[in-house]
Amino acid sequence: MNRTCGVLFLLIVFSLPACSTSMPETKIYTLYLAADSGAVNAGDKTSLVIHMDAERYLKQPYIAYRNSPYRLNISKYSKWEASPYRMVGKEFQSALASAGLFKAVKISRIRTEGNYQLKIYLRKFERIDDQAGLFGTLVFDVELSSPAGEGLYRGAVSKKEKLGSSSFTELARGLSSALARGIEEVGAEIKKAVDQQSTD
Repeated sequence: MNRTCGVLFLLIVFSLPACSTSMPETKIYTLYLAADSGAVNAGDKTSLVIHMDAERYLKQPYIAYRNSPYRLNISKYSKWEASPYRMVGKEFQSALASAGLFKAVKISRIRTEGNYQLKIYLRKFERIDDQAGLFGTLVFDVELSSPAGEGLYRGAVSKKEKLGSSSFTELARGLSSALARGIEEVGAEIKKAVDQQSTD
């Protein structure tokens, strides 16, 4: 009996390293948006506060993909460097700060008086697999209000980027491109609204 237990113990001990080495490594993915070189000098030097919100699953660093409108899949061993809604907020902050439209651009959950307010609600940040192919899909709502609380611009942004493969590296590239185009679109509307405010 003791000999049998000893053999079983040795088998368990020697099988542990094999189990640990068979676990897939966790891979972390990030976005990359090329920096915009030229800053725009606007007349208004008020600050901008960005308020970010998102669907619940986009507040976690999961990489999401779906091949059905009824099911959302989450990658177990591959993640974003941060939650999508934090990454999107950070990229908006960086782009709008470098544009020179505002004295300062910050992200906050608290509404502050006397500043422009930009609300962004992230709805989709994922890969979609359908009959037309693979796409990186980005959808968000945006709303800009003046320091006095007046609504200046409201819109819904939806971008799809065709992917060359199902790899998450390709997804990161596609979503980076989609986000860059979304930021450019929103940035143009914000500039138009701020310029209009300064002439009124």
